[in-house]
Amino acid sequence: MTASDNAPGLDLDAAREDYIREWQQGVAAVLIKLLAHGGAARLPAISWKISGAAPQLNGACEQHPESRRLTDFIAWKTALAALAGPPDEQRDDTHPSQGMTAAFAVWHRYDRVCIVLSAEWWDDHVAVEATAEGPAL
Repeated sequence: MTASDNAPGLDLDAAREDYIREWQQGVAAVLIKLLAHGGAARLPAISWKISGAAPQLNGACEQHPESRRLTDFIAWKTALAALAGPPDEQRDDTHPSQGMTAAFAVWHRYDRVCIVLSAEWWDDHVAVEATAEGPAL
């Protein structure tokens, strides 16, 4: 269907784009709020991405050394829980054959935005780095 196939004066593609821009601005406002809270609470810097497909904000703990990723994840998860309540979903997926762990926490509706927090790390890197830097969490 093209814009010319729509009812006279109605451009569904333009309306859809306006709708997406509107919720992306709402997601950006939530991101600004979280960055301000993170700065005030001295939380670690993590990567943030606004989805182009849904009102969703993705936070990824990707710092190096990898041993920081779990610590950063726990810090942000604790802060988000204080702001938005406990996560609606959370899990740790350990893949022993690959030696990797992935952790996720999801808040479905914080200020009308879905927030997904994630971290991945190679288990042997975290164990070695934790030995050199102190105990692992």
